[in-house]
Amino acid sequence: MKNALWFALLSASLICAQEKPAAKPDASTQRPKQEKPTPRAKARELLDNAAEMVAATNPQVHAAGLMHLAYAYETLNRKKAIEFYQQAFTSSAVLGANARENLQPDIVTAVAQLSLPDAIEMVQQIRPAPAHVVGTIVAQMMQKEQIAQAIELVETTGSTGAYSFGAVEQIFKKLPEDDPRRIALFSSAMSAYTLHSQDEGGNFQRGFADLLARHWQEIPRSMADLSLTAIINNILDRKDDDPLTQTVATEKGAFKFNSRKDVELFEIINVVQGLDPKRAQELLEKRPDLRAAFELFPGGSTSINNSSTSSTSDNVSFARLQEMRQRAQAESLAAQAMAESEKDPRKALEIAGAIEIPALKARALGAIAGSVGKKDPEFAKGVLSRCSSMLSDIKDPGDRMDTWATVAQTAWNIKDEKQAWEAIDHGIADATALYKLDTDEDSPNVALREYWPSTQAYRRIISCATKLFGVDAEPMLMKIRDPDLALLAQIEMGSTLLAKPGRHSSTMNNREGKKKS
Repeated sequence: MKNALWFALLSASLICAQEKPAAKPDASTQRPKQEKPTPRAKARELLDNAAEMVAATNPQVHAAGLMHLAYAYETLNRKKAIEFYQQAFTSSAVLGANARENLQPDIVTAVAQLSLPDAIEMVQQIRPAPAHVVGTIVAQMMQKEQIAQAIELVETTGSTGAYSFGAVEQIFKKLPEDDPRRIALFSSAMSAYTLHSQDEGGNFQRGFADLLARHWQEIPRSMADLSLTAIINNILDRKDDDPLTQTVATEKGAFKFNSRKDVELFEIINVVQGLDPKRAQELLEKRPDLRAAFELFPGGSTSINNSSTSSTSDNVSFARLQEMRQRAQAESLAAQAMAESEKDPRKALEIAGAIEIPALKARALGAIAGSVGKKDPEFAKGVLSRCSSMLSDIKDPGDRMDTWATVAQTAWNIKDEKQAWEAIDHGIADATALYKLDTDEDSPNVALREYWPSTQAYRRIISCATKLFGVDAEPMLMKIRDPDLALLAQIEMGSTLLAKPGRHSSTMNNREGKKKS
């Protein structure tokens, strides 16, 4: 009922604002023209309205809405922001386990920027406490020189759940080289690894290997040797029952692993080479897949540029492998084109022309146009025209979304407001197309609504429109027909008007086939 009322009121206010009077009033009765509200005043209006309406949203949206409201209110009222975060955390308790595991860490991470005591209290209520969230809190504690408290938090949360090796890494960097707590802390991490050599998903515990790789020269050699031996033995002694084929395609070439052990050894092979070259040679001689990968990347997995890499853990056909390599090459060319765009836009355009994947080529063209828009409007206009034509031919709305925002920004930069509005309209239309996929009756997206592609698409395009046109972008909210998603977009608009664009979540597609009756 409240959602319907909110939507009706917003509709009525916008319609009334657009109606023309039947006759012009005479001078004696004419009222002063109403001034356009300031961005801050409009933001306050939008956010206060959203705060009243958020209670009526779908339970899936309620906690996320409170979280985004809290983030926006950080600029207006810090105390109120913390209250909203606390309400969001409490509200998230009614969600399913998977939804809580995704949303609660986001809430605690945000709170850590405002109030460490509240963040610590929240993270200690999550069982097990996510290691990466503990790491985020510890990062804030390091800025305040709260080293002893940080060590206590790592030990407390690690005793009931995943040990945060990343947090230990941060503390290690802060401690002086001769501080005895370094050895004690590494010893604690080694004990935690000995007890839990795999992460929550049963996978190789990379955190401890990374810690060892960075600091093996700063601890007693005997401790480093024991740690490395423990890691290698845990990998080699474990039964490798589950079949695996992992193919990694890069610009330099492709390699394949047929064993999970090889995948895990590749994570630390450079460490083995540094600590025990003879052992490294033995491993490479016995494991041809590992040797092939090592010959291509002697620095191990950390030396691979992930921005130009594709990988899969299924059986890969030759056609699929070719597709992966094509994408890796296209990503690399797109990065080169973007890097050249400011120095030599025509060379960047030439590089972009070699990109074979239309969505990546369009994205590169949009970036090139954006980089030169203010310097050479005519050149940018021509590139934008090519980009827009390409976008019209791309079938997947998800592949078009972000580039439409780039087109809008560039068009606005070259003083072409008409094209900017058209690009935003295209973005809204593509977000709506994604919404239809998320709500498809036969195969709905059962992920938390906060992580729907359509939710994030609406928020991003509304943020873009608000950055460009300020309070004049408000009518765009009427084009979002789902009241809950419209409310999230309204919060995004308010946040952007405060020059504080919202934090955008990653997206999830968790499809569920229609159940037969």
